[in-house]
Amino acid sequence: MNPDRKRLWGFGSKEDPKSEFKVSAQGADLIFRWLSIKHQAARSQYLSRLPGVNGDDGLIIAEQDPEDSTINKIITAVLYNPEERLYELKTQYFNEADLPRDDNPLSSILNADSVRNAMEGKMLRLGTQLESLRGSSEFEVETTIEDIKIHYQGSDYIIHNPGKNTPIPLPGICIHTEGDMSDETAEGFEREYAKYAGVLQEVMSVVYKSDFAIPPSETYEIKPQKNLASKLEDAEIAIKERKRALSASGMIDTDEEIQNEIEQKIQLISMPSETFDDIGGNDKAKEELQTIVHALREPQAYARWGTQAPSGLLLFGEPGTGKTMLTKALAHEAGVGIYVVELADVLHSLYGRTERLLNAVFEKARKNAPVVILIDELDALAGNRNQSSEVTSRVVTVLLSNLDGLNERPEGIVVVGTTNRVEAIDPALKRPGRLDMLIEVPLPDIAQRAKIFDLKMKKAEQVATSAGGRKIFDESVDTDQLINATKGFSGADIEEVVRRSLARKVREEMRNQNPTPVNTQDLLSVIQTYETVRKARKLGFSEPSSKK
Repeated sequence: MNPDRKRLWGFGSKEDPKSEFKVSAQGADLIFRWLSIKHQAARSQYLSRLPGVNGDDGLIIAEQDPEDSTINKIITAVLYNPEERLYELKTQYFNEADLPRDDNPLSSILNADSVRNAMEGKMLRLGTQLESLRGSSEFEVETTIEDIKIHYQGSDYIIHNPGKNTPIPLPGICIHTEGDMSDETAEGFEREYAKYAGVLQEVMSVVYKSDFAIPPSETYEIKPQKNLASKLEDAEIAIKERKRALSASGMIDTDEEIQNEIEQKIQLISMPSETFDDIGGNDKAKEELQTIVHALREPQAYARWGTQAPSGLLLFGEPGTGKTMLTKALAHEAGVGIYVVELADVLHSLYGRTERLLNAVFEKARKNAPVVILIDELDALAGNRNQSSEVTSRVVTVLLSNLDGLNERPEGIVVVGTTNRVEAIDPALKRPGRLDMLIEVPLPDIAQRAKIFDLKMKKAEQVATSAGGRKIFDESVDTDQLINATKGFSGADIEEVVRRSLARKVREEMRNQNPTPVNTQDLLSVIQTYETVRKARKLGFSEPSSKK
């Protein structure tokens, strides 16, 4: 719990050490695997009836019987809704002391009002206590007649009495939150799971305070059952075997499966964080890209002059010169989203699958236009058909078809290919009306290298400051010496030099050597070492291991 909130509520003080309801959360990876299996089964008719896959849609992950004046039982579960593809984290607690004690059914109904009134009183007290959270920048709390809503770090939580409107009301309160499995990741779920545990701890502490009671000393542990891992392994093996059989028969390659794979691998970045100002140098490339920015912002500007905006371009240059970053910055400056397509995202061993995945990307882009499609390392995907395999030939045909379609029906879509080997790309893709706007992204010159050093060091200083660290670069750093020592370095090389210099200081600190800020000699020493590594990479050798 946040120390300020502890003071706000009167919890955690030396005089009141037992006033916090303690919650721990474990096993997020297992729970997400369980949800993923449920989600796969819901999306495919071929998987929904597999043993171990289509069982209960709920999983109890915590249960405790405090048996005190506030709570008799508390239960936490994770649920999956196959119709809406949503998951729910839900905790309910009960107090049998609030139930009517008369066995006469009529008396139970008459006493229901007293139970309902008691629960409403508890909800009001709880809401009043939670209102104090409004003083925190992290929590937003809204209390209504029906429920209490909490908004915390982008997530919403609802607290209500689930049996309020039943003939005999349930003497308990429910705390729950929902998430969408369609766009959830393992890392994202782990964050939501941890946040839910934190919110539950805060709320349950207030529940006990509103009852003027002391919480149990035992920590409430949220975690899956011990045998869940083995059950998941069995289910995952069953799914894998079923998919293998379906792939062999060609049954699984449906439009739904294609769309699901694209949803998992290639997601729309609605607003890339990169800007042209973040990129040192490449002024000529940025100037040419402004044409595309204008085309996406004002497509009618071209129509007024009887022509149409460019829809395809090719950024070429050595590795590390910033081609991918320039494309993301292009989308940012134009205020549009971007799809980043890499070879691993679309290359598939199943016949025809690669082409269908590419077509699906373009179809998805049409639904979300205006948008940018970035095909990274295009030469690896669409090489010269006369010197490549049948798969490459089919891929090039698909790209040509989609590019020609954009040319015939302008839809606010710009396709950007990046490559280190422009000569290796099939010539047909570089003809007019396709990826016909070729922009070179060269290695930075002296002035640009100076700007890149300045940008990277300033960014590192900002990160260090925000983390409460010290000043990390010496005021006497001589940029002239650095740029003279980095002839032929790319922007990525310079960024790596800065990173390695700072990493050395971390190692010195680990050894209690009281490191000083990075100076010119520190950077030059790293440049000398990195120059050897850089040359070896160009020759195709791996980086040598450092001597101990």
